[in-house]
Amino acid sequence: MASAPSSVAMDEKSKAMYNVETFMAQFKRAEQEHSPSLPGGDPTTYAYIPKLLMHPVRDGRMRLLWLVIAPYFVNILKLPLDQAEKYCQEYFEECHQLEPCSNVLASISMHIGRVAPGGATERGLMPPRLETLEISDPDLYDIIRRAIGDS
Repeated sequence: MASAPSSVAMDEKSKAMYNVETFMAQFKRAEQEHSPSLPGGDPTTYAYIPKLLMHPVRDGRMRLLWLVIAPYFVNILKLPLDQAEKYCQEYFEECHQLEPCSNVLASISMHIGRVAPGGATERGLMPPRLETLEISDPDLYDIIRRAIGDS
């Protein structure tokens, strides 16, 4: 795991960049350890999600949690629940730094499936394709597209 830069007083931008880089390094390791079993075998189906995870967002966070991110970690990457919860927590803490989102942070366990029935594990919910979101939830689609850009 990467260690924090040695300077005692990191400015906010450096601290945020360090947090994102550390999270992404941990996430990439987990992604390699748990190779995704993609429905239909198309590796590009969920390619937008790792890109999204590199960019905290201000809006649509609750929908992103229960519809996209929790199902991705639990049902695509098949991460253990505690690890999926940890990665969700880290991503939404970054989002929280942009704008407070205490309600999202408080509901991560429920949406992962650890606390309440109906979470990602129990329902086997798969994240939607980006093309599907464009039709079914244009607002969330726009949030994702703005976050990931045209990459």
